[in-house]
Amino acid sequence: MKLLPLLCILLYHQVFADYRDREVVKFVANVTYTLAARRTGTLICWLLLFSIESSSEQLYGDLSKELSVGEQVTILQADYTKNYDATYPSPNVVTIFAGALNQKLNDEHLINWLEAIPVECFVILTFKQTSVKLVPQTAAAFAGYAVVNFIMIAVNEDVVYSFHYMPLQTYSTMGFPAPHIVLYDRLGLLQLNEISGAYFQDAYAYPLADMMARVDNKLFALFFQTLGIRFKTQPASCNASVSFSKCLDLQNNTDIFINQYFAHQLNDQLIDSIEMQRFGLFIPNGRPLSIVEIFILPFDANVWLLIGILYLVYYVVHHFAPTLFQNNIILLAVFGWEKHTLRLTERCEKLCTLAIIVLFFQLQCAYETIVISSLINRPTKPIPQTIQDVRKQNMKVLYDANILNLKHFDMNLEGIVLNSGIHYVNQENTAFLCNLFSLELLSMDVTNVDITDPGRPRHVILKQTLWQSVAFYYFRKKSIFAQRFARFRRLAFEAGLQQQWKHELIMYFKRKRDMLYHQTIDRDRHILNIDNMDPIFKLFLVQWGAALFVFICEICVFWLKNHAQRLLVAWYCRQIERFNNMLWIMSH
Repeated sequence: MKLLPLLCILLYHQVFADYRDREVVKFVANVTYTLAARRTGTLICWLLLFSIESSSEQLYGDLSKELSVGEQVTILQADYTKNYDATYPSPNVVTIFAGALNQKLNDEHLINWLEAIPVECFVILTFKQTSVKLVPQTAAAFAGYAVVNFIMIAVNEDVVYSFHYMPLQTYSTMGFPAPHIVLYDRLGLLQLNEISGAYFQDAYAYPLADMMARVDNKLFALFFQTLGIRFKTQPASCNASVSFSKCLDLQNNTDIFINQYFAHQLNDQLIDSIEMQRFGLFIPNGRPLSIVEIFILPFDANVWLLIGILYLVYYVVHHFAPTLFQNNIILLAVFGWEKHTLRLTERCEKLCTLAIIVLFFQLQCAYETIVISSLINRPTKPIPQTIQDVRKQNMKVLYDANILNLKHFDMNLEGIVLNSGIHYVNQENTAFLCNLFSLELLSMDVTNVDITDPGRPRHVILKQTLWQSVAFYYFRKKSIFAQRFARFRRLAFEAGLQQQWKHELIMYFKRKRDMLYHQTIDRDRHILNIDNMDPIFKLFLVQWGAALFVFICEICVFWLKNHAQRLLVAWYCRQIERFNNMLWIMSH
């Protein structure tokens, strides 16, 4: 009779254990199918057995049979004797069957499997509860491997544990809750006040001196704002020669880099920026032509050569056959000097002279038009259009070694030697290599305005692109924010936020340039007053004086010439009269 109560107790525990196992299998299967319904494609489910107890093996087999019924679930089964292989598919759900909990995770096989579990994966741990104190310790140990979508189910007690993080908080539920209750957003409930990011100084991430955030700063700040976390930045304490992973490890209290990074090997720590980032050259603008160059500008070398050949040919013909043409055709066509009346010359001379006159008249009209327009709006030397043009001009090309590590860049430089410079230097015959967005901001900077020629930039962007590629954002290994940021990044791109931020930044630089330019420009020198016109009047007076002097000289010469002719005629008349008188005397 004394064994009867004991047998009843044992029977009750056995019935409760069987019932609990069936309920656990049913609950885990419901959670798995709920996750499968939320995604497209096949759900990858890992079933990991890390217990030698028969009850755990029975639970492991029952759940495997339950999940094998659905076609949308692919199952990977492993026990404590099997090592993880990198060829295994990445899981969406992981169920771990354990016995009594230990205070520390010291199983090497289990650690290898935990390190392979993605952050966004949902993990279920079934265990035999021996002490409630071990539950938060186990959750904290799993969180060390970035397992945060995590619940624990006791198989010998009617309790299910779920957790909030930062700080760790444990919530227990009697019975089995609905699947949507345990599948909540853990990141949205993080109680984290602040997170820090490191940056290198570039156009996307470096904050302006007046605290106007740039594109990547705004992107990360808005992302963490949606999580209720304040985001702060600090400069990276290493240069571009150090890899991003090593540099991030060197940063204290830094979780992510906000710079865009060009990867040589892809991994799960990289989030693509979607947009192609292009690199180009910031080259000097063509300098204004001198007066001599303006007078040579209208014709190219071939036209000038043709004119020279014509002069030479007619000079040789006139020199060796002076009787062929009565006039010098070149002097007649250019200056109008006519020795003999053209209409009285031979037909051949008329035709050649008329042809040369028409040719030189057309050339003169084109020449005067181009020269006058060039004097009004001064032209500049041609701007290089390709890398070959830059190389021919022997330009010095600078780049920022703190941002670019050119050893891994396959740029189309075509023999151009690059020189490491910290910042852009606005000098003649010096180009600067950087991404096109940075160069666009530099082109809007006030230092790029040529004060001697208002509105003319000193440097322009080369039309030919040197290199382009997709950039990436780099996160720590198994970062809990990586995949969430990837989705946010795509939504921000589709909404046009980054394009809008870039436009605002460019307009800010443009307004700042215009404001500083108008403050520094000397407006008085653009106002037409008597002091500005004084040299022109003096020039006109000198020209009028010279013209009057020439006119008076011409009148004097004409009067003297006529007077000399009259004196000569009178002298001839007197001589003839005297000669006639002598003849009359001699005849009588």
